[in-house]
Amino acid sequence: MAILPYCVVLEESDVVAPETGVAEAEIFELEEGGLRCFFSDVEGVPKDNEAIRKMALQFRDVIQSVFAEQTTIPFRFVTLLHGERELRKFLREHSKKFLTALQNLDGCVQFELHLVRRNTAASDIPDAESGTEYLMQKKAEADVFETTSELLRSSAGDLVRSWHFRAGDDDARCYALLRDNVDEFKRSLSKVKIPPELRVVLSGPWPPSEFVE
Repeated sequence: MAILPYCVVLEESDVVAPETGVAEAEIFELEEGGLRCFFSDVEGVPKDNEAIRKMALQFRDVIQSVFAEQTTIPFRFVTLLHGERELRKFLREHSKKFLTALQNLDGCVQFELHLVRRNTAASDIPDAESGTEYLMQKKAEADVFETTSELLRSSAGDLVRSWHFRAGDDDARCYALLRDNVDEFKRSLSKVKIPPELRVVLSGPWPPSEFVE
């Protein structure tokens, strides 16, 4: 058996976690380093993709249930530890970071904006005739992500407390930290003129895990 931790909250928090989590496993909790941590005992990670997907959704549901009551910091899916002793050791080693984050981010939520390139037919993509042209094409592709991120960030103005931008080869993600005015934030985004080659997928609110330093 292994331990699957879900998330941590402040020790004095009166939040109540669901009774069961992934694979209907019972949810337990322990206190260490000023933190309360919710976890389940599991056999491991299944190899079947559908089973993993279901497990991930159940994992997310537990975190969202806790988050509905209290600011929380989730663990990554899938983090497995070898027993309560290792979990306690982990919490002690990271307690300062977690405590600071939970206090600074109390009442905050995170939104994710996924910038995705629209499907383009191969015939519509010009061939680069040289290495230089290829690099210029790649730079232009990267620039459209950054420019769009700046437009979105600017539109939200003071509604956003912090903004993170992470670009990949074929997509990019923006993370917005808010405390209030969620509806106004969404309205501000709807006014942004998105480049025709991109689409933006908004999701949230989520726990503000991207802003844990």
